[in-house]
Amino acid sequence: MTPLRERALQLDKAYLALMREQAFALGRDTLLAPPANVHRTVENGSTELEATGRLYTEGRLHLAWE
Repeated sequence: MTPLRERALQLDKAYLALMREQAFALGRDTLLAPPANVHRTVENGSTELEATGRLYTEGRLHLAWE
């Protein structure tokens, strides 16, 4: 499961450009084209977690170790 030589070289060039810019705000993965199966924007809608008491806004992750 390795990319073809041509695609591997394109990915190497894209990764090198990313490293030169040191622009990791969107991660370190290199893409040759915009992803087809990802939403461009996410509307700020309710997930209804507030009603269940599972909405945490202080930024901590609560784990239930048993």
